[in-house]
Amino acid sequence: MTNTPLAKAILWASIIVLAAAFTLQYMLSDRFWLVLLDNIHWTIGNAAAAALAWLGYKKSSGAERAARRWFFFGLFAYFLGQVLFDIQVYIGWNPFPAPSDFFYLMLGPGFLMGMVAAMSVQLPKSNRVVTLLDTTILSIAILTLILTIYLPREGSIDLLTLLVMTAYPLFLLTAACFGVLLMLHMRPRPEWPWILFQFGILMQGLIWMRWNAQALSGTTEDASFLNEFFSVASIIVGVSAMKWRMVSSYNKRYEKWSEGVLRMLPLVAVVIAAIAVILAMSSDTILPLLRNAVMYAAIAVTFFAALRQSLMLNEHEQLLEAEKTIAESRRFLQEVIDSIPVGVYWKDRNLRYIGGNAVFARDAGFAKSSDLAGMTDYDLVWKEFAEEFRSDDRSVMDTAVSKLDYDEQVMTADGRRLWVRTSKVPLQNSKDENIGILGVYRDVTEQKNAEAEIHSLAFYDPLTGLPNRRLLLERIRHVTFSGIRHRNFGAILFLDLDNFKTLNDTRGHDIGDMLLIEAARLLQGCVRDGDVVARLGGDEFIIMLEGLSPDVQLAAAQAEGVAQKILESIRQPIVLHGYEHHGTISIGIILFCGQELSEDELLKHADTAMYEAKSAGRNTIRFFDPEMQAKLESRMAMESDLRYALAEGQLSLFYQPQVLNNDGIIGAEALLRWQHPERGSIQPQEFIKLAEETGLILPIGQWVLESACRTVKEWERHPQTRSLDLSINVSARQFRQSDFVEMVCETIGAIGVDPSRIKLELTESMVLENIQDTRKKMEALKEFGVSFSMDDFGTGYSSLSYLTGLPFDQLKIDQSFVRNIGLRHADEIIIQTIIGMGNNLGMLVIAEGVEKEEHCTFLQQHGCNAYQGFLFGKPMRLREFEEMLGQLPEQMQ
Repeated sequence: MTNTPLAKAILWASIIVLAAAFTLQYMLSDRFWLVLLDNIHWTIGNAAAAALAWLGYKKSSGAERAARRWFFFGLFAYFLGQVLFDIQVYIGWNPFPAPSDFFYLMLGPGFLMGMVAAMSVQLPKSNRVVTLLDTTILSIAILTLILTIYLPREGSIDLLTLLVMTAYPLFLLTAACFGVLLMLHMRPRPEWPWILFQFGILMQGLIWMRWNAQALSGTTEDASFLNEFFSVASIIVGVSAMKWRMVSSYNKRYEKWSEGVLRMLPLVAVVIAAIAVILAMSSDTILPLLRNAVMYAAIAVTFFAALRQSLMLNEHEQLLEAEKTIAESRRFLQEVIDSIPVGVYWKDRNLRYIGGNAVFARDAGFAKSSDLAGMTDYDLVWKEFAEEFRSDDRSVMDTAVSKLDYDEQVMTADGRRLWVRTSKVPLQNSKDENIGILGVYRDVTEQKNAEAEIHSLAFYDPLTGLPNRRLLLERIRHVTFSGIRHRNFGAILFLDLDNFKTLNDTRGHDIGDMLLIEAARLLQGCVRDGDVVARLGGDEFIIMLEGLSPDVQLAAAQAEGVAQKILESIRQPIVLHGYEHHGTISIGIILFCGQELSEDELLKHADTAMYEAKSAGRNTIRFFDPEMQAKLESRMAMESDLRYALAEGQLSLFYQPQVLNNDGIIGAEALLRWQHPERGSIQPQEFIKLAEETGLILPIGQWVLESACRTVKEWERHPQTRSLDLSINVSARQFRQSDFVEMVCETIGAIGVDPSRIKLELTESMVLENIQDTRKKMEALKEFGVSFSMDDFGTGYSSLSYLTGLPFDQLKIDQSFVRNIGLRHADEIIIQTIIGMGNNLGMLVIAEGVEKEEHCTFLQQHGCNAYQGFLFGKPMRLREFEEMLGQLPEQMQ
């Protein structure tokens, strides 16, 4: 019932004292002690009541504070009256009326003024007049009846005594009647403090009437139940005065019942007054003065009742007219508000909805906005947000400061979650008092979604949903700052899917995208929640690890552990649209601590380490070191120089003779050389791969084909070289061009060379990359007259069954096997197998890398009679090659 420790202490202390006093009174019979105990529990009860009322006043505000101030005044005066009564008893002077009676009489006016103060704040002026008039009618009527029964019937009584005896029920019962009528007019929620307060006032009035009647006749009894009720009534009034408040209620049945009672009130008052008159006139013992007072009071009741009825009729007519006007205004206003394409609502001070527009009603799940009246946010579909909404409402009302244009989420009746932009302003009356709140909101869900999409496009990869380069750089910057404070290492892992382009070209971009999505998922599963997995583009991913050990060796081990986990995860078979893909990944790692390097430099160095992992055979891990950077810079410089090498005539063809055992030189292989003006001669193995990766191999390959065809065209003019074939190496990227066949045919045709003199060398891995495309292109060129040689045969791992379905004219035994003749028996077995297979398939078998006589002897013994190697001539310029044709031994002519 109480809400502070002090209030609880006062209440329990007074209850204990009262209980002790009551108990002792039943145990004692001496009048001295009975009188003393009466005075003790009266004093304690009244003091406790005043103290509780004071605590309630200090904790209150607004209309409640004004009311509780008067309640405290009445109870404090009542307590002072009790102190005076104690003094009177102590000195043995106890007349009626006594000085203490005048303080006791302040209790009723205090209660009455408190409720009038509350009414003056919350009721309109016209309603206040009607309430006071109703109180006057009912109080006079009830008082008239009570006085007829209460006041003495015989003997003489002085005017002062009569006034005092009349004042007790007048003040207290008037306050009680006013409280009841206030409930009917204001319709507050019937909470226990209000009900208890009314009960306490009524209890005090009836007890005082009984006590004064006994005091006047000299029949008062010490330690009686009546005396105990004084203290109990004081405690009741004190507790209820502390908690008394007026909370509006919107119960329709309550309002209807109240209106019905108020309409009957004048008639009830007149009936009560008539009963009092009948009793007074029919009694022979009632004092003439009292009989006259009853008559005048009945006339007053009748007059005021007639006046009240007149006011009611006038009010009713005005009300009907006002209601009509208000209804039209409300209808027009509601139509205006409903036409607004935003949600509008308003609440009272207790945060109950009073109304809203059509948008708000629809979102709340109601057909009409009027159905919202009296509801709270807890009653509506967005009840999960109710406390948050109400907290905002209270803040706006308590501070009288509007809260404008803030975004929040709501749930609508049809299950949609909306983002709305809300503004709330306090509603104030003419006295600038906050009486509620007005809210306006508009749906910004589409805007929020657009902002989220823009943010996603700006910071996230649309395919995998991973952070993109922009967001990654921000996270790296944040982690490097953090590293300065904590001195922990972080790591950047640069990852590149091996052979992704091959999958993309052979299986299609849809399969490639599926692999990227699955790879992103696998990578996220290999790291902690705080780490970042990002996609730079293509098949390149970045992982940033933070919070590693401050020890560099341990941090490196932690980063390598994550990388090993990634290698193992990516190595597992991945099913892509029914196709089982077995992939690998290359990883470059760089550690960092603080801001020694910029974000771009960290990525650059990690990329360098990844490139080194690629060069080491893929599916491996490499940490960055400065030597890697030097290699990368050298590679970049070479790429730049290579772009100008062709235009500046730095590229040339060298020719290495191909010899047949019985026929001498049967042709040559055209080999590309780069004579750099500063670096000197650069071998093909140093720049061909770079040309492949950068796409420069396409113009270079075209130049090689044209140069070789011109050479063959020149040979056709001389009998000594007319029968020579020229082998040309074709790069994988060049061969995979969609117009490769057309390009070869057009080049050969434009130069006018015999296509049978041109032999294209294809590697085994290139051929088997896309077997259907390979067969189609080879058959087209074969029909044109071009022949084919399979280079590096035996070094691959593919099925030999493909070989029989492709139109090859020549098999070339790789030099890695030839060099091991006499050294490794296994390689000799492979050579014999290749020779036998080629001969059985009707293909010419040629061995490259023949450098010693024993190589040649072994090959001849096992059926291979065509050779290429230093034993017969190194790669040489065209003039040198042509000069040596007349210098060969006779058996090779």
